Parts: sequence; C-alpha cells; structure tokens
Amino acid sequence: MGLEDREYLREEAKRYGGANGTGGGFGGNRSGAPKRMVTIIVIVCAALYLIDSFTPPVYKSLARDPNAKAVLDQLPADKAMEFLSMRSSAGNQLFDLMALKVQDVFSSKIFSAPWNIYQLLTYGFAHASLSTGNVLHIVFNMLVLWQIGRIVEDQIGRNEFLYFYLAAIIFSGIVFGLLNVAGEQNKTIVGASGGVAAVVVLLAFILPNLKLFLFGVFELEAWKIGVLMVGIDFVNALRNSSDRVAYEAHIGGAIFAALYFYSKIRFTEFMPTKQVASLFKSKPKLRVHDPDSDEDEVDENYERDAKLADEILDKLHREGEESLTRKERKILERFSKRVRKKRT
Repeated sequence: MGLEDREYLREEAKRYGGANGTGGGFGGNRSGAPKRMVTIIVIVCAALYLIDSFTPPVYKSLARDPNAKAVLDQLPADKAMEFLSMRSSAGNQLFDLMALKVQDVFSSKIFSAPWNIYQLLTYGFAHASLSTGNVLHIVFNMLVLWQIGRIVEDQIGRNEFLYFYLAAIIFSGIVFGLLNVAGEQNKTIVGASGGVAAVVVLLAFILPNLKLFLFGVFELEAWKIGVLMVGIDFVNALRNSSDRVAYEAHIGGAIFAALYFYSKIRFTEFMPTKQVASLFKSKPKLRVHDPDSDEDEVDENYERDAKLADEILDKLHREGEESLTRKERKILERFSKRVRKKRT
C-alpha cells in the first residue's frame, strides 16, 4: 500500500493534529503531502457547478410544479390558462443529465436503457443550477462537507473516506428512489446532501462528544447535531413536505453511516486502493543524491521496519494502547520520525 495509507501515519496525524485528530499533522497541509480527499471532492463539485452554468438552460411547464394546484385554485380562468402556458427554468443541461430521475432508474425503463444507472452516482455531484437562483444549495452542502469531512477523513483515512462518500451517495439515491417510485410524477434529485448527511452522522458515531459550532453560533456535541439533523429530516419526510428537499436521501445517508459504523466494514480492504491513490497523489519532487550520505544504507531496512510498524499498529487496534510494550512504543516513535524526515 502507498505510504500515505499506512495505519501508523494516520495515527501520527491524529497525535500531532490534536487530541481529536482535527488538526494538520499529515492531513495534506505540509509541503508535498497529498491533498485532502474532501478538498478534492469540493473542488470537483465547484468546477462542475461552474461548467453547468455555461450549458443551455432546461425548461419545464409550471403546470408540473408540485404547488401548481394551490396556485391555480386562486386564479381566475383567464389567468389560470396563462399560468399553464408559462415555463420556468429547471436548471441547466449538464446537471439535468447528471440528475437522478426516479422513473429512469426505478421503473421498467431501466431494462430498455440500463446505462441510466449512472445517475445513482452523478446526481451527488450536481446541484441546483445557477440559473435557478438557488446558490445556497451548493454553498451549504460544500461548507458542511468540508468542515465535517476533514475530521472524518482524519479518522478513517483518505482513500477510505472517498469510498465511504461515494457509497453513501449511491445508497441515499437508492433509498430516495424506492420511497418515491410509486409517485405519479417523475421525481428528480440532485445534490450531495445524502453523502453529507452520512458524513455528519458517521462523525456522531466516531466522536460523539466532539464539540462543534452549529452555524458558527451554537456549540453542540457531534451526537446532538446528528440526532437533531435526523429528527428534522424524519419529521419532514413524514409530513411529505413540498419544499423540494430530498429528506428521504438524508435519511438514507444516516442509515448508511450507521450500517458502516456497526458493521466495521473497511472498503480499502477489498477495493483497488493503490490504483485510486495514484490518481490523486502528486508526483514526488526530485532529490539530489549525496554519495557521502548514509541514506541508502538506512533505506535497505526501511520496508522491513515499515512492516514491523504495521504489525504493532494492528496490535494497537485489536488490543488497545495499553497492550503495547515499551519496546514497541519506541519502535513506533522512532519509525514515525524516519517517515517525517523522509518526507522533508
């Protein structure tokens, strides 16, 4: 596995980044260190949002709006006909293609167009287009993802965070589709909120007593924020709220986080971690070789020591920190210093 994926490096990130593992450490702020995965996800979403704004708009009839009936009941006949002929912007072409359309994936249409299954993933990287005026959709999702995601990524690892996030988006989309497939309208969903909800709830499981500032004002423990979020989503889902928020996807994300936490699954154990890491890993800087240096001699035993450190970390995870002998602690400390020196 890649150097940045070793368990002892993640332990060092927590140790030097603070008691809760929320600080810098090896998290990507050091020169030459890999960029945080959550930062890459936010950049990708922002780039797609910008590209979408340059694609042609997509319109829909106002008569298909969920609130159309209430509006029509208050209009005279001539105005009602005018309303029915009006169109409103439903977004732009790129995000319309990326959106998850329930009738495309969760009906018999999937047998004639099986490629539409891609929507279960792409919808999580699309948001309300700029043309709709709902800029807060992407801003709020990305702000929460970046703030909470950094903490979660430090806890579970860079590549594991990527797999968890992508799987959460797919699971949330499936939950949304199954709960809405019986509806009369072709419901559509875009947004990262299902994946974001999963990240927030996972933090509530991993570090329940970690204090966070809700909206930068109220200080609450992570578990209280998780319970509050799930409770609000559950109530609104039962009310069948017409505010165009996919509460079912939020609940799907929360369920996925709970399943992930209690099952103790690790995606990196059976996924192509090395191949994925190589896509996001920056190229190493060139170094000048000093023939008088004893670095080559030291590196002959580097892999052997790395394997030993992995074994000690496995013991730490299985039996706890108290199980480590004084010799094992010194080995970890000594090797972590070698790793930091090798990176500089």
